[in-house]
Amino acid sequence: MAEAVYCPWRDRTESEGYGGVQTYLWMTKDNVVEVPFEKEHLLEVILDPLNLNKAYQAVMRNDGKGGIDGMSCSELKA
Repeated sequence: MAEAVYCPWRDRTESEGYGGVQTYLWMTKDNVVEVPFEKEHLLEVILDPLNLNKAYQAVMRNDGKGGIDGMSCSELKA
């Protein structure tokens, strides 16, 4: 009989879903290479216009539901 492989994610409570996140990994033909993440530039990554636009579009798509600030989409546009 084959030995079971330990999967820590199976020990957690059930999630509502899986959200996409930045992994900072490169996939190459032969392996996965971790890209060094520089904490010093985190604010620049967050405030990047492409990142802000993606966040804005995500908020508009879900009509602002679930936002921690409780702001409606109409308030966001104002």
